[in-house]
Amino acid sequence: MRKRDRNFYIRHIVLIVLFAFATVITIKNNLHIDNGDELSGLQFFSVYLFKFSPLLIFAGLEGVTPAVFSCFILFGVKTAVNKELAFVTGIYLVGAATTQYFSMSGMFEKKRKALLAMLFYMFFYGSVWGGCLGILAGRRFIEFMPTRNIWFFLNEFPEAFITVAILYLILGKGSNKLKALFFSGVYYRSDVDELSRKMADIRKSKLSRSVSLIISIQAVALGIAAAIYANTLIPNMKQSFESGIIKQVDQISQSIDWSKMTNIIHLEQVVSQIESVKQTGYLRLTLNNDTLIFDTKLILLILIVIIPMAVIANQYAQFRITRPIMMLADSVQSFYDLGAKGLDENLRRLQNLNIHTDDEIEYMYSTFTKTAETMVSYIKMIQAQRSLADELRAQQMANEAKNNFLSSMSHEIRTPINAMLGFNEMILRESKDAEILKYASNVNSSGKLLLGLVNDILDFSRIEAGKTEIIPVEYDLSSLINDLVNTAHMRAQGKALELKTNISTDIPCILFGDEIRIKQCAMNVITNAIKYTNEGSVTISVDYTKIDGDNISLRFRVKDTGIGIRKEDMDKLFSPFERIEESRNRTIEGTGLGMNIVKQLLSLMDSRLLVSSEYGKGSEFSFSIKQKVLNWNPIGDFAATYEETLLGQDTYHESFHAPEAKILVVDDTIANLTVIQGLLKQTQVQVDVAESGFEALEKVCENKYNIIFMDHRMPKMDGVETYRAMKELDENLNKDVPVFALTANVISGAREMYMKEGFAGYIPKPVDSGRLEDAILKALPEELIIRPDDEEFNSVIEAEEIGAEDLEAIGIMTNIKGIDYETGAKNCGGPSALRKVATNFALAIENNSKSIEDAWHFDDLDNYTTYVHGLKSSARVIGAIELSNLAAYLEQCGNKKDKDEIERRTPELLANYREYIDFLKPLIDEATAETEEDLNKPLIEPEELKGALRSLKEFVEGSYFDSADDVVSMMDDYRMPDDFKGTYKEIKRLLAAVDRDGLLKIL
Repeated sequence: MRKRDRNFYIRHIVLIVLFAFATVITIKNNLHIDNGDELSGLQFFSVYLFKFSPLLIFAGLEGVTPAVFSCFILFGVKTAVNKELAFVTGIYLVGAATTQYFSMSGMFEKKRKALLAMLFYMFFYGSVWGGCLGILAGRRFIEFMPTRNIWFFLNEFPEAFITVAILYLILGKGSNKLKALFFSGVYYRSDVDELSRKMADIRKSKLSRSVSLIISIQAVALGIAAAIYANTLIPNMKQSFESGIIKQVDQISQSIDWSKMTNIIHLEQVVSQIESVKQTGYLRLTLNNDTLIFDTKLILLILIVIIPMAVIANQYAQFRITRPIMMLADSVQSFYDLGAKGLDENLRRLQNLNIHTDDEIEYMYSTFTKTAETMVSYIKMIQAQRSLADELRAQQMANEAKNNFLSSMSHEIRTPINAMLGFNEMILRESKDAEILKYASNVNSSGKLLLGLVNDILDFSRIEAGKTEIIPVEYDLSSLINDLVNTAHMRAQGKALELKTNISTDIPCILFGDEIRIKQCAMNVITNAIKYTNEGSVTISVDYTKIDGDNISLRFRVKDTGIGIRKEDMDKLFSPFERIEESRNRTIEGTGLGMNIVKQLLSLMDSRLLVSSEYGKGSEFSFSIKQKVLNWNPIGDFAATYEETLLGQDTYHESFHAPEAKILVVDDTIANLTVIQGLLKQTQVQVDVAESGFEALEKVCENKYNIIFMDHRMPKMDGVETYRAMKELDENLNKDVPVFALTANVISGAREMYMKEGFAGYIPKPVDSGRLEDAILKALPEELIIRPDDEEFNSVIEAEEIGAEDLEAIGIMTNIKGIDYETGAKNCGGPSALRKVATNFALAIENNSKSIEDAWHFDDLDNYTTYVHGLKSSARVIGAIELSNLAAYLEQCGNKKDKDEIERRTPELLANYREYIDFLKPLIDEATAETEEDLNKPLIEPEELKGALRSLKEFVEGSYFDSADDVVSMMDDYRMPDDFKGTYKEIKRLLAAVDRDGLLKIL
């Protein structure tokens, strides 16, 4: 049951009071008029002002329906008192219906509209009704004449004014609270929603208008028919009662034997005879007084019937048909207006309409509600799917961003680690100072620990991204076990633990499987055991079970006497970034990823990690992997050779000499080239270097090499592109030479990609000297190799002392602001190299900063990104870390096309970059100063100068900058003419900046 508010009851009380008041006043005034007696002054005043107005005001405030009931009461009273005047009620009904239409139209809201309504009442109740009363008084149409009619029009002014004034004050000027007391107030209130206003206004219902139109047409047709037949039938009825006609009719009737009358046609003929006797003239349209009076009364009586019928039909159509349809239509419209945001609210609103008409409308409502419920469910499902798709896309983008970040981190972090471990390796090899060797050993262990942490994060990311593949290869199991035991021995020795081995002697020696992943899993388990064991031992066991003639199940077991694992902590063992008993083990290094990586890698190899542990006593980890056997020869007694393996492990000895061998190393970072040269120094291999892919292409066409090592990530032309170009060059002298990938990029199957491209091997950074030498040994022709047991082998290479040039460079470079000397010296390969590289960096600042600025201003993102990439690398090499980091950030912005961030941070980059002109001023002054040595040089001959410049131009045009450097080095042996010294300095500056366009412009 619908809950009624307080206003509902108040509104109905007001309706009843107004109904009683209007009905009583109207009836009383009508009785005064109908009596025909002379009226007193008060009675005349009451009749004059309140004849029609009470009922009109009532209809304007409460609607036509209650006014119709009031009129019915008036009709009943007039019929009882003076039935001849009951027809007058029709004029009240017309006025009530018209007033409600005015009220719905907002006629009482504005003064102008209210004035028009007043004029209508004066015309209708004065001019029209006055003319009609003249007809009823027997004056025919005389009272419609303007000279007479105008007085009736003016006579109604007071009553029309009072009617309109009251309605205007209440509906037009009244407050919403006052208007709410009346049913018609809904058309004038500002606090009513549009749907309520539309449902109250039957004018806006096409159905109601159609019903009213049909009833009106019927009323008009009925009125015309009634007028015509009233003027014909009534006079004929009077004539039918004359005595002569009655006798003739009786004679015809008596002459017929009615007992034999069975034919309808004969009966119809008899009727025709009787009617012809009556001699009727059926169409007698005369406009005498009696006819006009009769027709007027008849029309008013018809109105008394027709208007209530129209009102009732309208109200029924409004309540039963229009209102439910409009509510349903409004609810449907709200689905369109609010869209997907308000689905639940709109559906709830639709379900709460409670349309119960027990007909087709209710069926339509029920059907649409079910359809809407299904539609909302479907849309929600689509929204959920879209939301899931968006979340998946966001996660994919996040994973992609993470992988890109980790790829960059791999290069940016592993590259300096490579330099650090490489230079430290050189110290361990060449230094004879025990204290320095001690420090270097600590640096080596810490660096490898850091590298291990980075590798764990990268492996976890790669596995999580689903990009790790198991790639089986042929491998020597004894070599794998040897690597595991040697590494474990170093770690166990550092914690004074006993390392025990239990290796089955009859395991097949050559297997087919993913050696790297198996070693990684075993090494993670062994490292974990050593980390969580403070005293006692760690035992490594390896055995196998034969599956069939081609396959075995290779089992690794690692048992320790460590702290053990509680049962409730077992689940944490494989959770990423979570470690067991964090508070107790907080001093143990690690990321908490090792066991998770092992679990996922073993899953990729159809295996799993088994764990048994007793808290406080130790743990045992084991796993078995199916491997194909390529050679069933056993590996032999590993324990017998274990001690020999441990001997001399702390001292580096080169594994070969190859003074006739020549290799090419291609890398855009000078520090990496220096490291490779240092690592191979004692092998006596000839190492040629190239700092770009373009330079490498030149060198492979000019020189024959035995091996080529190619860095992947290089600007303009990366390692893979360079390798492809090498294979296509007809002039390439090294098409059959093995090329190894040399890179810090170990993300997402890099090894597989290099193998697919045709590289002979893959050397990850930081470069391990043993692995590097092993790769060279396998690739070099045997005749170039001198092994340690050969007579020609000489392993003594004296360590070089620090020279005067290095001491001078240290004195200068350690006092320069903005440069981390230690980083720069390591990256460049020593103090003197740092001094030279920093000088070239300083001379190129003006030109390179201008290039960056121009590309920025002209919105040339491609060149902008290339320039800041170059600045990132060159700044990092000399140790300008902050400048390098900012350039690296803007390089990423350039790759992402992030113009807003480029716009914001480029001024900062340029300011920081140009600040190095002041920081490096000592180097710039030194490079541009004319020394006494320069003054003692011979003056270059004009012809020689012209020839040198011509050669220099040719080399620059061909982008042969190494050859151009050689020309400038030759020119440095001479003194330049005074008028050419400035130009020569600019040539050297532009050459240092590798500014081809600038050089060609001068030359």
